[in-house]
Parts: sequence; C-alpha cells; structure tokens
Amino acid sequence: MKKQPLLYVLLGMLIVIFCASFVVILQTSNEAAGNLLVGLQEAASNAYEQQNPPVVQQPQPTQTYYEQPTYSQNPQTVPTVQQPTQVYSNPATVLDVTASKEEILNAMCAAVNSVKTAQNFGAVKYQNIDMKLIECSISFAVGIANPIIEKFTGEETLNYQFVNGSCIGPKSGEPVTPSLVIPPSDRLFALDGNGITSAVVSKNGYDTTYSISLVPETATLEAPAPYYHALCMDYLDMNALDLGIARINKGEYTYPGATVNVTVNQLGQIIRYEEYMPLSAFGEGTLGITASGTISGALHEIWTFTW
Repeated sequence: MKKQPLLYVLLGMLIVIFCASFVVILQTSNEAAGNLLVGLQEAASNAYEQQNPPVVQQPQPTQTYYEQPTYSQNPQTVPTVQQPTQVYSNPATVLDVTASKEEILNAMCAAVNSVKTAQNFGAVKYQNIDMKLIECSISFAVGIANPIIEKFTGEETLNYQFVNGSCIGPKSGEPVTPSLVIPPSDRLFALDGNGITSAVVSKNGYDTTYSISLVPETATLEAPAPYYHALCMDYLDMNALDLGIARINKGEYTYPGATVNVTVNQLGQIIRYEEYMPLSAFGEGTLGITASGTISGALHEIWTFTW
C-alpha cells in the first residue's frame, strides 16, 4: 500500500475523458470501443494496486522560522528524498494549547513516525474519495465519464492487525509493514514550518489533537511532487501509470492546502490520524483524438489505532 488510492484513481479518470470521447466518435465500432474502455479501467486498477511512491527531499529552509515563508508554485525539479536530520521529541510528550508552531510540528512528526516502527497494534483505515469530471473539451463526455468515475470512488474501510511488525494486507493479501499504513507511505513524516499556514492544539478530555493547514501548491506532469504535501502525504503522479495506447501530453495539479489532524492519548500514543486533501487536476492527452478536461474532488482519510 505505497500510494493513496485517490492518486491513481485520478490518473485513470483523466484518461476516461479521452476514452469517452473516443467511444462516441467511433459509434460504428462499439465493440472495439468497449474493449478499449475495459483496458483503460484495468490500467487504472493496476496502478491502484501497485502504489509505489516516488521519493522527495526534505526542504532546506531559506529563512528564519518566524518569517513569512517564501514558496514557489511551480518547482522545476523534484530532489531526491533524504531522511529528516531533526531529532524529534519523545511521542510521550503531550503539548499544552499554548504550544508553538515548531513544537506542534515536532510532536506530530514524532507521533506519526512512531507508528512506522511499531510492532504490535491494530489500525482501521476509513477512506472517502469524492471526485467528478467538471468540464471537458468534448462537452458530452462529462455525462459519459462521471458514471465510470463513480466506480473508482466512494468509501471503504480496511482493518490491519500487526504482530511483531507484520500484517497481511486486507486487500492485497500480501505482507505489509507498519511504514505503509499511515501517510506518507514508506517514508517519514518530515514537514517543516515553511510548509504550513497554521498550527493549533486542542484538548478533549484526556486526548490532545494537533492540527495543521498546509500551504497551497501546484505541480505539473514533469514535476509531480507538491513540495510540502509530499513531505506528509501521498500525491498525484501521472508518470506512475502505464496507459498503454493512450498518452498524457499535459498534466497540471492544484492543491489548495490540505489539513492534517493527529490525536494522541494521555500517554502520548497516537490514536487517530486524519487528513483532508482537496485537489483539482487538468489533463490533456490523445487516444485516437486529442481531448482535455478538469477533475475536482478530495480525499478524506482517517486512521484509528489501538495499542
């Protein structure tokens, strides 16, 4: 489980735009068009199962912590990821509501990363993908594509039980490690202060919740990693999908700013992780003809943990 399903659903869905157009234009060859639709849906499904995330580098701040962050909307290159060099605090530390932004990030990193090396625990993943094609250069394709998109979206709940750091994936039937069951997949949560617009602490009885909002970001087909989002969650990468006879010529993704909430108990153990990631994607490609379209939606994901 190396990448969030939303990301690969989006990849397949943008191709559905071109497929839908192709089906209508080739009305005299319905059987061939139907086979093509099936092939593209299988490509999206295969990418969903593979879920193998790229890696990105932790940013090096160019300013002091309390200055207004400088942020590039269109990164030209995506550096190779490195493990964070900061030593995060003990996850048993529970913050007060007066904690600073740096302290909140410190505590969140420690709590999330503690799961990635844990041995014995239970985890339940709830995921809701809400996604629609909102416009297309072939206007009637919207009505054709959205019913297909619905087959890849919606809600699901998965249960994991780790014993000595091992668990069989409930969907794949293959062994998975703790590092894969909480975003970002197979790498450490390593966000720094330049990547957020706010950070707060709230209390509910014995539980404490740390909440952050990320800066808005954009990405392209050539540079798919939204810099700060990639440090704490998974992201859309069209290059990761084998589309066969279809070809993506252009891809642009807009991340208006995700939110992440991490709740710990009185012992500092993480008991809940929640992320909400709104996203819109514009794609242009060819499948016999050239078409383009925009998909808009969001991923809402909640993990609950028992220790």
